[in-house]
Parts: sequence; C-alpha cells; structure tokens
Amino acid sequence: MVGPLAFAAVAFAGYIVVAIGVGRAARTQFNWVVTGVAAAVNIGLNLILIPPYGMMGAPIATIAAYVVMFVGMAWWSQRIYPVAYQWRRVVTAATDGVALVAIGKLAGGGLPVAAPLARALSARAFSRSASICRPNAARSAVASASRAEL
Repeated sequence: MVGPLAFAAVAFAGYIVVAIGVGRAARTQFNWVVTGVAAAVNIGLNLILIPPYGMMGAPIATIAAYVVMFVGMAWWSQRIYPVAYQWRRVVTAATDGVALVAIGKLAGGGLPVAAPLARALSARAFSRSASICRPNAARSAVASASRAEL
C-alpha cells in the first residue's frame, strides 16, 4: 500500500504547486468544486474497489482522487494565472515512475535492479540542457530593464 500512496502524495504535491497561481490571483472560489469532485471520486472508487480488491482498493482510489485534483486545479489555475510549466517533463517523470514500478515488479531483484533503472529513467526525463524554469517574456523584459538601470 505504501507504493501507491507515494504516487498519490506526488499527485497531491503537484496540486499544491499548481494551486499557487489561483491563490496568488485571489480567485479561490472554484477550489471547493475541484476538491469536492475529487472527494466524490475517492468515495465512489472506495465503494467500488474495496470489496473486490480489499485494502489495495483504497490507495488506488486515493491516487485517482489526487490526480483529479491535480488536473482540475491545473486547468483552473492556467485559466486564472498562466504559468509556463514544462508539462512534457512532468508527464515524462510520471510515466517513468509508473514504468519503474512495473519493470521492478516484473524483474524482481529489489534495490540492485531498481537503482540503475531509476537512474536511467531520471536521466531520460531530465537530461535536456534547458533549465526547469525557463523565464517567460515578462521576466526577461524585467531583467533587461534592471540591467539597463545599472
């Protein structure tokens, strides 16, 4: 159960990151809708998944709920306070995490197998020379103006 809950925690962390823009714009009136839909997803999936899958149904429902929260808040936040996130890297890292778990389950072998796989997958996701936070045009203009004043 710990593994799936780790993925849920990552999705919740993503939700917190993308929610910053909404809070910054002071337009939080839609947050209850996003979290309410996620709560409904969690309750519904718990009712559906726990009877056939036992205790493993709960973390799967939690992952789904947190992913719904992340996607819903990302959509809302980008409408209110657009931020140029590098979504390709986010999707690549998430896909690689799922692939790492799947390959690890199939290969077995524990840490000696998982460590090189994790290194290879993280190198693939973050090997580009571009920085994670590329400045947008407004920040570049501010930086240029600041240099001009000096």
